[in-house]
Amino acid sequence: NNIIHDCFTGRQDIYRKKIKMICDNPNLIFKDRPLKMLEAIRLVSELGFKLDDSIYKAIKKSNKALLKVNITDITREMNGIIAGKFAKRGIKLLIKSKLYKRMPLFKTEIKRLYNNYRREDEETFMATSMVKNKEYNERIAMAFNDSKRLEKVVQLALTWPKSNYDVTTLF
Repeated sequence: NNIIHDCFTGRQDIYRKKIKMICDNPNLIFKDRPLKMLEAIRLVSELGFKLDDSIYKAIKKSNKALLKVNITDITREMNGIIAGKFAKRGIKLLIKSKLYKRMPLFKTEIKRLYNNYRREDEETFMATSMVKNKEYNERIAMAFNDSKRLEKVVQLALTWPKSNYDVTTLF
């Protein structure tokens, strides 16, 4: 009597490591809830799964909708993408889908990681994004446990931009 009916073949998708949507039109979902695009890429980054072609195409088509999303929500998803075990895959999807262009604060750093990938933590990624944009962003810093330390690091780098800092000096 404990039979589970898998109407959407979810179990198969898990075995295939494939991220799919149960709706027929991901474009509609992404237009109504654009943060879902980043959530899908975060799952790729965390689990190493692949996006279904329909999701990838919908992200490419709907990426402008991300401009409507709150920067705090984008930051939370970006933290997950950067921290993921398969972060390089997530970064590649952000570039290939052109979704990175809809995140002005992170655009330069996403491109840097794509061109010369090396693992880094979320705090370093956020700090370098702020320094590249020449401003400390309090709304982004709120996503971190030690936002005061992040502020000091960014302000130090902004005050003396010609200095050669490495991660151990700043953090």
